[in-house]
Amino acid sequence: MFAWFDLTKGPIVIDYPEGATAGSLIDWWDCPLIDVGVSGPDGGKGVKLVLVGPAHEAPENSPVGAKLLRSRTNKVLMFCRGLDGDLTKVEAVGCLPWR
Repeated sequence: MFAWFDLTKGPIVIDYPEGATAGSLIDWWDCPLIDVGVSGPDGGKGVKLVLVGPAHEAPENSPVGAKLLRSRTNKVLMFCRGLDGDLTKVEAVGCLPWR
């Protein structure tokens, strides 16, 4: 799965799901912000992320326990893949395989 986020209008919150996935978030200069899933600090347990671009401050109402990520660019790319052999479990966390 690939997704990109535009931070020009302000910070956004990502609720990355629990499950057998692996992926990364990178800025538009291809510099890593964080790994997610089993390869990240959440260890596949899911994580809330607050993405903040270069022209904004972290929101005061950020979710409790959310990890703050400051990007040097207003565009951020996220990619991940499902790692479970059970297609139903992969689809449940939103990382759909190529068919």
